[in-house]
Amino acid sequence: HGGWSQWTEWSTCLPACQQKRQRTCTSPTPHNGGRDCSGDHVMTQSCTGGNCRIAVIVGLILIMVIVAMAICCYYKAKRDKRNNKRTNLPIELQLPTGQFELHRASNLYR
Repeated sequence: HGGWSQWTEWSTCLPACQQKRQRTCTSPTPHNGGRDCSGDHVMTQSCTGGNCRIAVIVGLILIMVIVAMAICCYYKAKRDKRNNKRTNLPIELQLPTGQFELHRASNLYR
């Protein structure tokens, strides 16, 4: 019958706001048809430090940029409709992941 090793230290806080620790079935390793260890080999818990904060901040900034672009496009389309103009926006936005163009308020292309 196999036995568990000690748990590893908790990992740093991952961008998904979780950290984990692990153990292995090696104390002793099951031999000659012996049973594996029972229970989980990985444990996770929520966390708030490290990369989690960065991921949350970047996510909030991207949401604010998208909302600002949608508001801008909405008011431009509303003004163009009032002036009987055809709405044709390209609005370009340079993000760290690449170039994006917004054509009309609802279609986002990469």
